[in-house]
Amino acid sequence: MLLGGNSSRLYRTLVPELEVAASAHASLAPFRDPGLYEISVSLQRGRSAAEAEKIVYDELARFAPTAVELETARTRLQTRFWRELRPQAGKAEALGHYQTTAGDYRRLFEVAEALERVSGDDVTRVAQRYLVAEARTVVIATPGGEDEEES
Repeated sequence: MLLGGNSSRLYRTLVPELEVAASAHASLAPFRDPGLYEISVSLQRGRSAAEAEKIVYDELARFAPTAVELETARTRLQTRFWRELRPQAGKAEALGHYQTTAGDYRRLFEVAEALERVSGDDVTRVAQRYLVAEARTVVIATPGGEDEEES
């Protein structure tokens, strides 16, 4: 949808279309309570953080997934979920993770069904509630020495 591989809309806009970024990624910590949703963008030389931020913020403001984007995201999430459970160590890791982070290892057995129930309206509602300016923390990291004032 927003960010989740090379076909996601924000990745397409930032990387191949406008060539503002070399890469763009997003991640969400899978905890019981709402947590950190991180968007990271690595800029192309000569492009500014402000330019990339504006593109990200504009996309967040109008975000409403299409049916195709929703199905693509659901398929990717389910594929990752099942792939991680294939080895015995993956099963043990997942059970421990859900016990530790969600408070009940049995929540693991609800994941696939829960992914099927997510609608485009659900995604839009959550984005409008949590991906807002008041909830943002922005970190701009630059290579050492580039933005340092000389003494």
